[in-house]
This record gives sequence, C-alpha cells and structure tokens, in this order.
Amino acid sequence: MPYQYIHLAYLDQMAGDDSETRGQLLHMLIEDLEHNLPEMKALLQKQEWQALQNLSHHLKSTLVFAGNAEMARANRSIEKHLTEEPEAFPDFIALQIDAMETLLPMVLTELKREFQKK
Repeated sequence: MPYQYIHLAYLDQMAGDDSETRGQLLHMLIEDLEHNLPEMKALLQKQEWQALQNLSHHLKSTLVFAGNAEMARANRSIEKHLTEEPEAFPDFIALQIDAMETLLPMVLTELKREFQKK
C-alpha cells in the first residue's frame, strides 16, 4: 500500500534485504521525530539558536530516511536561516516548525504502520 506522507525508498536502499536493519531504522526514525520536533519548538522559544541549528542539521538525515519532502524542505529553510541571521527570522522559523509539526502526526502514523508490518 502506498503511503501519502512517507516515501521509504532511501531507507529501503540503505537497509537492503535486511529486515532487521529496516525495522531498526524505522524505530529510530519514529523515536527521533517524536522527540526532536517538540525540542525544536522549545529551543526556538528559548532563542537557543545554535542548539536549534544543530538539531535542524541532525534532522536532515532523519527526514531523508522518512521521505517527507515538505518536512525536509521546511527543515532546510530553518537551517539556512539559522546559519545566516537567526534573530532576524524567528517568525519565519516558527512557521516552518509549525508546518513540520502539522505533518508529524500523519508521518508518524505511517511510519508506525510500516514498523508494525515487520
């Protein structure tokens, strides 16, 4: 069954034919997204720009594995603005985080459904 919010081609390429590795990667993605997206919001509220930039950079690979283009694009925008002048763009960064948080429940639902298949 094709999914609407995730595309796991890259994850499948990295896992190869190893279903155990695939399951571990899916589990890691779920945990990473559940923990780190709320953390982004907290870091923004505290204006901890460097920590937010580090977390955004970390999420780049997570989002590639999850295969949600909109979340990946929002995260790239966040990282770009944080490397330039974060104090000038807090509202824009907040909008990008909100966009990612809006998609998160659907992405997690599909990742968990795929994880349960194993």
